[in-house]
Amino acid sequence: MIYKDFYHLMLESFSQPVKLFTESRNVPFTLYVEEQKLFVRNGKDNTSRIGPKEVAAFIERFEENESLAAKDYQDVTFKASYLLAAMKYITIKNSLNTDNK
Repeated sequence: MIYKDFYHLMLESFSQPVKLFTESRNVPFTLYVEEQKLFVRNGKDNTSRIGPKEVAAFIERFEENESLAAKDYQDVTFKASYLLAAMKYITIKNSLNTDNK
């Protein structure tokens, strides 16, 4: 997968709300887009925005180390567990779409 425009890919992938779970703690959350901005609603119903700079910093770090552990991204974003789950969801979704062609 090419990650350079991952924020825009996320905007497309989560135009409808998608419920996901973090890998490490299996905590539910929902990713969705509102007015071309990405939001996460956690299991406690708290909502926060995930901005393009935050996603870009996460992707830059991911391309360096390819770590699947959220703790390895704490210095660039505290939302790494959500972004890792989103990346997994998009990868699986894209591979299923490729297999069906």
